[in-house]
Amino acid sequence: MEKLSVVMCVYNGDSDIFLKDALVSVISQTYRESEFILVQDGPINDELLEVIIDFKGEINGFKHIILEENRGHGAARNVGLSNCSNDIVAIMDADDINHPTRFEKQIERISNSDLSVVGSSLAEFTSDIYNITSFKTLPSDHDEIISLAKWKCPINQPSVMFRKSNVDDVGGYLDWYHNEDYYLWLRMLNAGYKFYNISEPLVYFRLSQGTIARRGGVKYFLSEAKIQKLIYDMGIGNIFSFVFSVAIRFVVQVLAPNSIRTILYKLILRKSKI
Repeated sequence: MEKLSVVMCVYNGDSDIFLKDALVSVISQTYRESEFILVQDGPINDELLEVIIDFKGEINGFKHIILEENRGHGAARNVGLSNCSNDIVAIMDADDINHPTRFEKQIERISNSDLSVVGSSLAEFTSDIYNITSFKTLPSDHDEIISLAKWKCPINQPSVMFRKSNVDDVGGYLDWYHNEDYYLWLRMLNAGYKFYNISEPLVYFRLSQGTIARRGGVKYFLSEAKIQKLIYDMGIGNIFSFVFSVAIRFVVQVLAPNSIRTILYKLILRKSKI
């Protein structure tokens, strides 16, 4: 199998406890990375820095890249990608936990194939990974992924593994408020690259009230509405899907309070724990 680079971004708002859990899940993988690029997005506190120092000797090919100012996740990820030596790259967040077989199962799927992007389902939890509250599952088939893309993001960003050369071909992560990943996947789908989602949850996603709250408000709605216009312009969607998607987003993201929005997200976008 091909060699693997892993990219993680950390900023001052991250938790040192969560970061430690995330890094432990890296060294617990059944398939080990050949290099790990951690991009420090601006100044961080001493607690976060101490965790990074503790793990430098535990993770293969550890590269600690420091950005003097906070640039945001999209720009920070691009810096991470530019420092990768390998074509296959796994992205992970600083507060999520990988299943021990995540890297192994994804690299088996993407190696020696025509796939450019491989994601997986998420197991969402609150306090710890033994308290799973729901699953976020997306279709596996490429054509179904294209169909879903006209309604919502078809890849769970914390679970993604991709070919860096293909991502570079469409310009990498570009600025788009809270939707840099969705924007990237749309450009790659439009360019004809192949996608696949593993139905098994390979990432434990830390769900909080703040997670849902960040997906509301006028600014977030406008970002999503512009994405829907892009989907229509690309020919992925049609006038019906455009109008319907924008109308639903206006109700959920602008009119609905956080309490109602949380219920709607759980009912529509998640599967309850089995």
